[in-house]
Amino acid sequence: MRSLVTLLPLLAFMTFVPACGNEEISGLFSKAEAEKVARQVIKSWGEGRSAEVKKLCAVPFHFGTRTWVTADSLRQNLEYQVGRLRTDAARFTEFEIFSRLDLEQGRWPRGRKIPKGKRQDEIHRVGVSSDGFLVRVSREKAAGWQLVLNPEGAENLVLQAVYP
Repeated sequence: MRSLVTLLPLLAFMTFVPACGNEEISGLFSKAEAEKVARQVIKSWGEGRSAEVKKLCAVPFHFGTRTWVTADSLRQNLEYQVGRLRTDAARFTEFEIFSRLDLEQGRWPRGRKIPKGKRQDEIHRVGVSSDGFLVRVSREKAAGWQLVLNPEGAENLVLQAVYP
């Protein structure tokens, strides 16, 4: 009985050890969850469903060099951008997911090299939060977009930036 009492805490600890070393999980969400949200965004965008895209977004929202800070300005501007870039989004088939930790460790889309001393500034500039993701979407390694997905509470990942 005594050895069982000693073993239980050790077994409980060992069940959590594999998760700690898993690069697929970054904070609250996994890379698979981020890819699922990114695919939803691109599918809805490619089908021209701006209302669906908006449901997946949060303000402040960055689109290229513009920032929309109210839900109303997001709705109005996003509707135009969804229509304008619908064809591009419909062609995207490849998704590369980068967690905040990936970015901090120097792994960036398309092998982009950012000096260690400038990484935090660049992460802040693109808007990736501590549990967020930078997602590159493209077609056959051609030019694409970068999406920023950040947590909204502990339940949802939301789109907060698109860099076409």
